[in-house]
Amino acid sequence: MFDRDFLHGTTRSGNVYKLEGPSAVSVAADAVWRQWCTKNSVESWTDVTCEWLSNAVCGEIEQSTRDDESEHNGSAS
Repeated sequence: MFDRDFLHGTTRSGNVYKLEGPSAVSVAADAVWRQWCTKNSVESWTDVTCEWLSNAVCGEIEQSTRDDESEHNGSAS
């Protein structure tokens, strides 16, 4: 379950994770996500970040994604 107001999620086992700090894209987290999808036979998925978070946060995430892609492609923004 995810609480939008307090930006924390609770897992089925009861662990609570809180989103803190500026939005960013993590290459390491992406690798873990893709590994989990492979292990669990996930063939497709949809990023619902913008549907769950405010537009301001969503805009920051989109900019971070563009910046990250530019760094990997060797182009400047």
